[in-house]
Amino acid sequence: MKNYKVKILPHGIELAVPQGTSVMKALLEAGIYLEGPCGGRGTCGKCKIEVLDPKALLKKGAKHDIKGETKLACRLEVKQDLVISVPAVKLEESRKSTLQLKLSGHKRHSRVQKLALKVSKPTLEHPLSDQERLWNALNTGVFYPRHLRALRNLPEVLRQNSHEVTVVTRWSEVIAIEPGDTSQDLYGVAFDIGSTTLVGSLINLLTGDIVATHSEGNPQRAYGADVISRISYVSSEEKGLETLQTKVIDALNGIIEKLAAEAGIKPEMVYEVTVVGNTTMLHLFLGISPVYLAQAPYVAAVKSVADVRAVELGLKINPAGYCIVVPNIAGFVGADTVAVVLATNLDKSKEIRLAIDIGTNGEIVLGSEKGLYACSTAAGPAFEGAQIKFGMRAAPGAIERVDIADDVKIQTINSLPAIGICGSGLIDAVAEMLKVGVIDYTGRILDPESASHLPVKVRRRIVEGTNGFDFILAYRAENGLEEDLVLTQKDIRELQLAKGAILAGIQVLQQELGIDEKDIVEVLLAGAFGTYIRKESAWRIGLVPDLGLERIRAVGNAAGVGSQLVLVSEEARQNAYEIADKVRYIELSARQEFQERFMEAIYFPRWAQEGSRQGVSR
Repeated sequence: MKNYKVKILPHGIELAVPQGTSVMKALLEAGIYLEGPCGGRGTCGKCKIEVLDPKALLKKGAKHDIKGETKLACRLEVKQDLVISVPAVKLEESRKSTLQLKLSGHKRHSRVQKLALKVSKPTLEHPLSDQERLWNALNTGVFYPRHLRALRNLPEVLRQNSHEVTVVTRWSEVIAIEPGDTSQDLYGVAFDIGSTTLVGSLINLLTGDIVATHSEGNPQRAYGADVISRISYVSSEEKGLETLQTKVIDALNGIIEKLAAEAGIKPEMVYEVTVVGNTTMLHLFLGISPVYLAQAPYVAAVKSVADVRAVELGLKINPAGYCIVVPNIAGFVGADTVAVVLATNLDKSKEIRLAIDIGTNGEIVLGSEKGLYACSTAAGPAFEGAQIKFGMRAAPGAIERVDIADDVKIQTINSLPAIGICGSGLIDAVAEMLKVGVIDYTGRILDPESASHLPVKVRRRIVEGTNGFDFILAYRAENGLEEDLVLTQKDIRELQLAKGAILAGIQVLQQELGIDEKDIVEVLLAGAFGTYIRKESAWRIGLVPDLGLERIRAVGNAAGVGSQLVLVSEEARQNAYEIADKVRYIELSARQEFQERFMEAIYFPRWAQEGSRQGVSR
């Protein structure tokens, strides 16, 4: 098969690409990631590139003043030599969780311990083996190593530092023997593997302190925004599973390296890793096929696995280190939900509480110490920007807050010119449009003639779109855009479907518990998304039950905190297994009442418009 040259600007990379390969695939193999929420079907329009004319480049000598032809990378096949311009994509997220590590009543106890020893030297009178002298120094309380790695270098390790060594144990088994006194170098990393974002926290296992935190975009998202797209990729591509596992492992290793550098330590000082994520993400992380999760009756291959040696997964920590994978609950409610329950003590609550973790999927848990019910809704992609015309993840330049009075006022991440809108901005914008009457309770954007009640500057932002009317959030001239940044009628409908699915799921869980919404004492919004949503906006659009605002609380990346708890506390780890067995999973697709409630829940509350209800809480 013939290869063609593909030159990529501004990266300065030139690839030899087989004929017929999509540009998107070529970029991914080169380590250049574009947003690809639709999984390469060409429907999301997020993977735009510019195809440049090589002759024009030679004439101009630079690319900055040349406009190319806009194409979708996933739909463009390489059939000739190409020069393309790809936007520089930074995977690191700019917004981080605000929830700090609290033991929440769990005792701190690391499984990994270190003991510095002085081992006697051999003599002609007492020619004991190195192993015997080491064990004599240890005295009692530990077991012989199960792996030869710990003994192979024993002679050299003993003699490197005049027979001063540090013995590393895990659950009293010797897993490593190190030269000198390294007893103060004991770290672990807690990971939250999200469909969109990877978050890692470096923790000092001696003190329980969080030393550093780092987050990056999940490179798997270039193969599809949601778990179904990625499962489809696994089933349709010969090495799909291997590709997705390699991408996430490489990304986690990159995070480990960055965390270690920030803390001024070596990655070899990390001895344990904990991992949470939804069921699909954990299957992909472990290299286990998730294909049957997408087929009725939607069952996982595994619920829990024994601790895995890090080297088996390719994680670059101490060669003797281990990875602990928190157990799943069911097919579409994973270890991340277990971690949320663990971090918020939902399983120990005497009163009924509701936790909503909105990511690429929406997981919901309702109940108390007497019983917990959970479900999952395919609501997240809209909140992550996948089906929104100008939707994007929470990155610099994304609109994250909207206020409407005499005109529209927007706030972007890092206060940069607007380039798109993220989930919190989407909810804010729609809530404000509802409040002032740009849209009605059915979600319809009013035509300018019917919106005479609006201030002039706001009314002028209603323009004719492809299907109905659009609403301009940011003018192109003010932000250097090629076109006005709008919310379309279709965008509003996508949000309605997403929020309707979550509210209907909550109502089904209420039915299972036999309670009314007034019986819920608190609503916990989890995840980075939940942290940045204005709770008034979530309440106004009907994303959460109609309770007083004082009952709604953001708890940050609770899944990540749950992962941290499992890392530093054996008690928390055991609690996580109990939670996974205790929570009852409700499969919504099998419930007729879910469909009925969903059809009602897609509408916005009739009282959402300003002045139609006194105050914003009952």
